[in-house]
Parts: sequence; structure tokens; C-alpha cells
Amino acid sequence: MGNSSTKTSNKFEGIFFDAGNTLLTVYPSVAHIYSHAAADFGVNVGMETIEESFKQLWVQTAPLVSNEGHRLTYEKERDWWKFLVHEVFRDHLDAMDFEQFFEHLYRRFEDIESWRLYEDVLTILADLKERGYTLAIVSNWDSRLPSLCDRLGITSFFHTVVVSSLVGYEKPHPHIFQIALDQTGLSANQVMYIGDDPFLDYQAARKVGIQSVHLDRNNRFPDHPDRITSLSELHRFL
Repeated sequence: MGNSSTKTSNKFEGIFFDAGNTLLTVYPSVAHIYSHAAADFGVNVGMETIEESFKQLWVQTAPLVSNEGHRLTYEKERDWWKFLVHEVFRDHLDAMDFEQFFEHLYRRFEDIESWRLYEDVLTILADLKERGYTLAIVSNWDSRLPSLCDRLGITSFFHTVVVSSLVGYEKPHPHIFQIALDQTGLSANQVMYIGDDPFLDYQAARKVGIQSVHLDRNNRFPDHPDRITSLSELHRFL
């Protein structure tokens, strides 16, 4: 993990990251992929309409993970996404073969071409690893995240990747953070957490005693404390 002289100079022992909108993002966007996939099946829905519907349903739909500590089955994950997509396209179901459409769309999000790392990610991960930090991902995601990290070339940087659907707890539940601490052998006061969501990431980490930094890539929260707009600014907190 780096030489002992490097580690003793570190304020923290571990740096934990959120995944979506922190390390990686959908490319070009969820609405773009949904809209173009629908067009392939003969249905034309504007990206703005899809984006508005998706955001509303994302908030209203029951969480994927029930916080009971049970690993989700592939079928339950897939059915959760199927319900969400069904509701997004509720007004257009008569015009398409929904079963085939959903299968096509689900596979699209397993395709590496539908995802991108942010430009600052590889540089900061390599730097932190070289400086002796123990790195981990703690993410609300389905079971496809580890494979996605592999194909994006970032798995080797991390001691562990803790995924909500695989451990049965999702942020802001404290157990998902505790699992990451247990797997890295670190205590909360030795760790910093970086994520894009003020509640699920910043506040949730702090409630379990983990120092956190809010990554605001799109300048949505200019007055938020402990805020950075790029991972290149992270050094200010280390």
C-alpha cells in the first residue's frame, strides 16, 4: 500500500468513494439511451420527457434494497428495473413489444460503451494508491457494478467494492459503511468518504463518524460545506 514513511504522513488511512456521478457516469445520459432505444422499437419519446419521468419515478419507486441484510437475486434486481422502465414508457406500451424492448435496454446498460469514467478519476486513484491509502467503493447499485468496474479498469485500485444489492443494505443505512470498514480493517475516524449526494453520501457518512467531502461536479450546491467540484481538489482535505 506504499512505504511506511508515506503512510505516517497521511491524515487518513482510507479513502472511500461513491460510484455513480462520482467515479463514473452514464454516457451520453439515461434519457439519451432510453430515447434512442425506444426509437429502435418504433416509439418516439423526447429525451426531456424521459428525463423528467425517470427522475420522478426514481424518487417515488420503492428502494431496490430493503436494508434487511439479504443479498438480492438477479431476478429481483431485473424486475425492479423492469417496473421502472415500464412506468417511464407507460403511455407507449401499446406501440411496442415491451418485453423485447426491456431486454434490449437492460443489455445496453451492461455495455461498457454506456458508461464513462470522469477525466479526473484514474489520475487521483493512482495518486492515492501510490501514497498508501486504502481505497474502497461504497455504492447503492445492483450486482453489475463489480463487472463494470473491471471493464472500466479501476478494480485494481480498490481493496473492496461494497455494493448495496450484494450486502443487503443501502445508503444512508449505517451498515453499508460498517461493512466497508470491516472489510478494510479501518475505523470510521481513519476514513474519508467522497460522494455526490448531500444526503446519501455526505450526511450519511458523517452520521457514522466518517469525515466526508461533497463532490459537486455540476455546481448544483454552491453553498454546501466541504465541497469540491473535481477530484483534483481533494488534496485540500487530505
